[in-house]
Amino acid sequence: MGRDRQAQTVMQTRLLLHDAQAAGFSVEVVDGYLDVKGPPERGDIMSEIKAHKAEIADIISHPEGIGQYADRLRKGIDWLEICFQRVLDDPFNQRMIDAMSRNLHRWADLDEELRQVFPEFRGCPIDGCKDTAPVRCLHCSNL
Repeated sequence: MGRDRQAQTVMQTRLLLHDAQAAGFSVEVVDGYLDVKGPPERGDIMSEIKAHKAEIADIISHPEGIGQYADRLRKGIDWLEICFQRVLDDPFNQRMIDAMSRNLHRWADLDEELRQVFPEFRGCPIDGCKDTAPVRCLHCSNL
């Protein structure tokens, strides 16, 4: 398969997963098999999922392209940890409190954007949020 064709297939599969998610479907890979749960009245989406199950299983099992998000989230969490310590050391530093507040929201928004752009992505984008961090990703916060 040519590179352009492969990229097109991945994009179409991502769009299908996005549409499925928006319609209330949950699509996971469990023990090598696709586990799909969703509204029975959406047979159209279920048919599409069945027709593309190999591609869906592949991109869920091997997410690509999240590196830029993971790098930004890792750098962000490192900055937020330093900032949090400075706020603890000087609780009246309003500039630091404001900066931390703004960036906590930005970090959470970026984590959410990652999951919207890559609906097949599962797990923690930074390989495990620390308990000492002032924020946790959607995956780790649900553990």
